[in-house]
Amino acid sequence: MSGITTETDELKYFISEKKHIMVVTLIGPLVRSNAHILDQCIRELSRKEASWVILNLKDVPGTVDRAVFPAIARLQKNVRDRKAQLRLSSINPNLRLALDQNGLIRSDETSSTLAEALTSLQASPQQAA
Repeated sequence: MSGITTETDELKYFISEKKHIMVVTLIGPLVRSNAHILDQCIRELSRKEASWVILNLKDVPGTVDRAVFPAIARLQKNVRDRKAQLRLSSINPNLRLALDQNGLIRSDETSSTLAEALTSLQASPQQAA
């Protein structure tokens, strides 16, 4: 199989929870046909409680369709509105650039790896709302 993603490649997500930490792992391309999957993920997150949410993007390719930017922004807003701390981890450099150019990355919310993101949670006290 080639490394080229197409509109038919499906995005999947998995949510892992332990205490007040939630890790949301995305697997697959961020393309127009997958925007509804992000919305489904947001609905599921809305029903859960967490002080920390890590969005693990290790298995998301570097290409992104601008049509999913609003869904990514809604996911981030959902986390921030609940006063939870957000971390984006393991971001492909090309994806990171695209998200940054569209104002969808805050430098204090990124980590190079999932392990680094988890470590940063221990080092950072929960910010008061």
